[in-house]
Amino acid sequence: MADALRQVVEHFFHTKTACHPQKVLLALSGGPDSLALFYLLLDYCRRWPQRLSLAVAHVDHCWRPVSGAEAAVLCQLADSCGLPYHSCALAPEQMSGNKEALCRQLRLEFFHDICHQYGYAAVILGHHADDQAETVIKRLCEGSHLDELAAMTAVSRYGELKLWRPLLCCRKKQLVEWLTHRNIIAFDDVTNRDERFLRSRLRGELLPTLSHSFGKQIHIPLCRLAKEAEQLDNYLTETLAPYLQGAQKGPWGTALDLTEISLQPFLEYHLIRRFCLCCHLPLSRSALSGAAELLGRGGVGKSFFSGSGSLVIDRRRLFVLHSRPFLPDYPLPLEEGRWSYGSWAVGVASAAEGVARPFPCWRDVWCGHFTVRVCCPPQAVLRGAVEGMRGIDRRLDKCWSSAKVPSFMRYWVPIAAATDGWQQEFLSGSSLFTSSGGSSSSCHHLDITFAAGCKEGVGHK
Repeated sequence: MADALRQVVEHFFHTKTACHPQKVLLALSGGPDSLALFYLLLDYCRRWPQRLSLAVAHVDHCWRPVSGAEAAVLCQLADSCGLPYHSCALAPEQMSGNKEALCRQLRLEFFHDICHQYGYAAVILGHHADDQAETVIKRLCEGSHLDELAAMTAVSRYGELKLWRPLLCCRKKQLVEWLTHRNIIAFDDVTNRDERFLRSRLRGELLPTLSHSFGKQIHIPLCRLAKEAEQLDNYLTETLAPYLQGAQKGPWGTALDLTEISLQPFLEYHLIRRFCLCCHLPLSRSALSGAAELLGRGGVGKSFFSGSGSLVIDRRRLFVLHSRPFLPDYPLPLEEGRWSYGSWAVGVASAAEGVARPFPCWRDVWCGHFTVRVCCPPQAVLRGAVEGMRGIDRRLDKCWSSAKVPSFMRYWVPIAAATDGWQQEFLSGSSLFTSSGGSSSSCHHLDITFAAGCKEGVGHK
């Protein structure tokens, strides 16, 4: 038994460390799992000092009256072994909502701060196969996606924090027997059997019932499922990463153009899901399914909403929007100077005749900064496209449709217009309209620069 656990730890750290010591931080609760790992790591560090340097961290959750005394015992243990010791205490009586989840977040944030401050390469956690089985069954019942059933992995991250779990292939009873053989007594945390907590009910009721009903140890197929889900997650990550790298961020959100890409429906579904997660826009399964179906048939202008924004599908292009530009109802005279017009900062300057400048398209607008050169008649103004189209023919709409301008962007940026019917839009990349009686000799050339992010205001220098 001792040799088996020693080999597990040795194999794990031989693949993670080089021939120079890596400083790592063990999360030590004092329970059987982390305490067995503590002594296994001590043994490894003594045999392989050139590979690993160990420190200890303890989080006192203050669930039980004896937790403070237990923290003092762990501090003495670390000191007797000559190991650095870090600790903090939580205040659950001041928490509301899901205290389990909040404590987990605070614990990881504490580990992150300690690793950043002292330069520890990773946090070592004592999770084992029984913990893995509990997590898988919990996620199954919550309706998690297939790749999320990977649950815990041997190597993972919480933000910038590296998490290592060398004992995921071991059963808890192995760790308890290992401690018993060495006459090492671990703390007994009675909250692990408190049925107010979901994990306690899974551990004490559901998993034993399933094992009895199926006549076999249910943790084995659950851990196998987790491994296969991890492989699926790795496959999706590797396959979809090149497409996600094409995302284009702008002031109002992130865009992903899939017009030249064809994927199987399964991959498109997960591409949408991962794109939204990267943009911090969690969508429901029904919304993701609707978005995938719409993307597959090239639908136009359909939005799927979440609390933090929306996903828009437009001609096999994905747009995650967290905000939208604001345009006022009032026109802005095209006079030289720097102005604010709704959400846009506008700079107007004279330009030399005959010098060409490419017209912007909607992708330039999406980036939030562009300059256009126009030859406009006197008294030309900037105004919202909706206002500009009232009583005027639908040439703008036809032009934008021909250029496949996303429908939701058509009123994001002003158009330049004059009373004789002349108008210039900035989304198609080529459109120019003039009135039938316009005279080019009276026109003047202007460079107009737009920058997003201006505070809302109208016509202010």
